Amino acid sequence: MKFDLLEPNSVAEACSMLAQHGEETKAIAGGTALLQFLKQGLLHPTHLVNLSRLRELDGIVYDVDKGLRIGALSTHAALESSPLLRRRFLLLAEVAHRVASPRIRNMATLGGSLCHGDPNQDTPAALMALDAQVRLVGPQGERQVALEDFLVDYYETALAEGEILAQVLVPDVSPDTRWCHIKYTPRSTQDFATVGVVVALRMNERRVEGARIVLNAVAHRVMRARRAEALLLGQSPEDDLLAAAGREAATEVEPLSDIRGSAGYKREMVAVFVQRSLRQALGV
Repeated sequence: MKFDLLEPNSVAEACSMLAQHGEETKAIAGGTALLQFLKQGLLHPTHLVNLSRLRELDGIVYDVDKGLRIGALSTHAALESSPLLRRRFLLLAEVAHRVASPRIRNMATLGGSLCHGDPNQDTPAALMALDAQVRLVGPQGERQVALEDFLVDYYETALAEGEILAQVLVPDVSPDTRWCHIKYTPRSTQDFATVGVVVALRMNERRVEGARIVLNAVAHRVMRARRAEALLLGQSPEDDLLAAAGREAATEVEPLSDIRGSAGYKREMVAVFVQRSLRQALGV
């Protein structure tokens, strides 16, 4: 396979290169997913635009007013080891720690994880549970998009031609938030999950004031179980309610059968794991 490797000196130049060469041009940073697609013959780009030297896309910064800002070039290893994340956004650090192997985490970037739109990924589920947005930069300027809207479909995102995902924006997390991440990996802890669940609950004494139940590896995209979330709001989370939320979440998904499990099996696992993750988040 032959392609030209382009080396931009700025984000603006990178956007210009992507727009100029059209659909057959791909951005590359860590390359852990893109290189697999190339090896399997799933992509045939004429140009690759190397983003790895653009330091303006790197870094993890927190501001009390603006919240957390994570550069797209930040690796999963940087997320899991960040003292800031471990102190204020532990959910994200812990989920990053459970991604694949240390070798992959040292190379795979957060921006790449999001831009591939892979429904099996864990990190997008954690970010969606934290109500994250993405900052996109392109020839027409900048825009911010909720992560839930950015992940459109199976390996499809809202990224427009010439655009680059520059930052991920995460609002501050309430100290009353309780969270849990569960994923089932029957073959290897380094494999993609059969089912993944991320739960974030904002509590007001014993009542649920805010709820995020996010599922990955079960449908055509990372998704929220909105009806299950609605069951919890304003309620005291008793056992019967948590079980009902799990059953409701299972009705919201349209699972994809694959080598890790059939659609019916995954649906049953959603009911079990949502209830289990809620219980673990609440410590009951």
